[in-house]
Order: sequence, then C-alpha cells, then structure tokens
Amino acid sequence: MEEAVKEIKLEEIFENDELKTHNDILHTHAYTIKELKENHAKIEISAQRCQRVKESGYIYNGDLFSAASFAATAAVNDSSFVLIGSNIDFLNPLKEEGEIILYADVDINGSIKKIVQVVGKLNDIEFLRGDFSLVKIDS
Repeated sequence: MEEAVKEIKLEEIFENDELKTHNDILHTHAYTIKELKENHAKIEISAQRCQRVKESGYIYNGDLFSAASFAATAAVNDSSFVLIGSNIDFLNPLKEEGEIILYADVDINGSIKKIVQVVGKLNDIEFLRGDFSLVKIDS
C-alpha cells in the first residue's frame, strides 16, 4: 500500500530563512528540508522514493549525488549561483532503510565563488563526503 504524500508548504518548514532557489524540486524529488540557515542546510532523503539498482537493492548513486547537489545549492541559497564542479566520494553503498541525512555547510564563502562541503549519513554512519563549487552567474 502506497503512503499518501503530504504536501508541505515552505512556510511550515522554515523559521528564519526561506529557500530562494530550486523551489520546485521539493515536489518532484525525495527530499525534505529539515534545517535551513545562512550557509547551512540539512536535507533528509526519503529512501522509499529513491530508485534502486534491481539486482542488488542498493539505492541508485545518481539519486544520492542529486540530493547532495541540491543540499549544496540550498546551503548557498541564492538563485544566481550555479554548480560548476564537485569532488565527491561515496564511502558506502546504501541498501537498508533508515534516516538518510545530508549536511551541507559553506566552507569558502566568496562573493563570486563558494565551496560547500556536504556530508551524508545513514543512521549516523557516513556514506558520502564531497565538496561542491558554485559560482555567481548574475550580477
């Protein structure tokens, strides 16, 4: 039986800050913003909504990369910044269900270029670590 997905209004999620970029992604992907502050985002991934590798049951790493990219962009939270590069390590494949959380923190905070470090954890065990580079394209 498929669970009903409750549509969450952005006003219900944020106390002090609001998402200023990628607003439609929350409705089309398996992400929930748990925390959004200046230069920081905490994103939860719904494992039930992720694509699986059929033979093994592991979560498709493309879904995990996409979520990490979104977390980095949300931490910058400025629609004039775009992702131009990343260096990411998948430390463990994910198969089991559990709380999948991505923590994104702006590490280098320039006016034109920002580097965001993203750490992914499943039940407090690190499975992903990466640096994402974003640059400002609008002045």
